[in-house]
Amino acid sequence: MCIRDRISRDAWAGVLGGFIILLTSAVLEPARQMRIDVLVTFFIMLAVYGLVRGFRQEKWFILFGVGVGLAILSKSVVGIFAILALPVFACWRGEFSWCKNKYLWVGIALGALLTLPWHIVELINYGEVFWNEYVRYTVERRFEVELFNAQAPSNQDYVWYLVNFAAPWTQVLFFALLPIALYWRSMSRPVRGAVGACITMIVLILAVFFAAATKAPTYLVPLYPFAAVAIALVITHYIRSLPRAGKVVGSMVMVGLLCAAGSLTIYNGFHINPYFATTDQLSEEEKYIGHLVEVAPRELYAFGGFRELGSIMYYSYNPHPVMLTGATSLAAGDWVVMY
Repeated sequence: MCIRDRISRDAWAGVLGGFIILLTSAVLEPARQMRIDVLVTFFIMLAVYGLVRGFRQEKWFILFGVGVGLAILSKSVVGIFAILALPVFACWRGEFSWCKNKYLWVGIALGALLTLPWHIVELINYGEVFWNEYVRYTVERRFEVELFNAQAPSNQDYVWYLVNFAAPWTQVLFFALLPIALYWRSMSRPVRGAVGACITMIVLILAVFFAAATKAPTYLVPLYPFAAVAIALVITHYIRSLPRAGKVVGSMVMVGLLCAAGSLTIYNGFHINPYFATTDQLSEEEKYIGHLVEVAPRELYAFGGFRELGSIMYYSYNPHPVMLTGATSLAAGDWVVMY
């Protein structure tokens, strides 16, 4: 909301953008599950906010560097999207004096101070194992092979998810491309640059996650704030360009879209949507198993991996399950989780 307000100097654009992101099911559902994707998205947008303000008040470039550092600490390489925002927004604005700006480099130094200590400690403690797990597994392996399961989402599933769980904003952004083209020259330079930069960031994020072999709908969370910025700026500009009667109609249509988005948010957020029935049933079973293990604490073994053990470990207060192998000797009363 603050980003949109700072770009256009239009409070209504900021308010509209805030409502759009609040009424996007694809953001609220991962937040409800406490996914790290939401946290890293917050820090990416914090960096973008510092960047946008820094173009006008250079001291704000410090916040950009801090936001980048926090984004990397939150979810490692995903924080690179915060770094990419700098050249993308700069190119669209046609401003490159930031390269020599001392406040930007101060911010980068502060971001490095935030991120380097943890990385150095992990490297000292684990050496090559750290880089194999942190870099090779996180980046290379996720691009090369599917790490979750054989029935993982495909790119078609990504499109389906965007159409259904980011509705109606996916459709609004798609149909807004024509007004963007028609009204491009009439937009102010900052607004035009911001809309172009946001669409570029959306394309880059989609390209990265569409190319990766490992896929999950929550990976797409960082693109939604950029979509909200673009939609809010374009719609407010379009409505303000209309005659008085058109403004009334346009405002009513926007209110209708917000109501529809609110209904979808409730439908998905409260899991009224049958799509979540399996997830809800699984979560109840995990909670039940966790309480069973808590009441009769013994060794906890997992057959098939640890992917589904998070809730069981939480409710059983047993943070160290053991992988079951052919050589494992089970004692009477030991717990084995199979899935």
